[in-house]
Amino acid sequence: MKVVLFAEDHPLLRRKVTELLSSVGVFTVIPVADGREAFEYLKNLEHHVDLVLTDLSMPGMTGLQLARAIRADARLAKLPVIMYSLCTKEEAAYALTHGVDAFLDKVAPLEEIETAILRLLG
Repeated sequence: MKVVLFAEDHPLLRRKVTELLSSVGVFTVIPVADGREAFEYLKNLEHHVDLVLTDLSMPGMTGLQLARAIRADARLAKLPVIMYSLCTKEEAAYALTHGVDAFLDKVAPLEEIETAILRLLG
């Protein structure tokens, strides 16, 4: 099973996406409420994560700050990061040049998340 760490501050969306990815049968999803909680989870050497799925706008630590923190940590630097958010094309382009491997708009079908994760995990 591939482990996906999912950082999303909206509880209903966090639950829906977690349920969708868990139902596929190849993902274990670890849901967290923000970027700071996600980074703390990642820093724990007992935890294994294959990919991070994150919202952009969250309190405490944004998804972009999370991506930068991941890239700055030698142990985590190669961890794939997918941004899943509502934002402008300019914000998405910026994210893709600052530590994010893929960007998905929240208005896209949820199945696109699965496809993007599988593509990045090979």
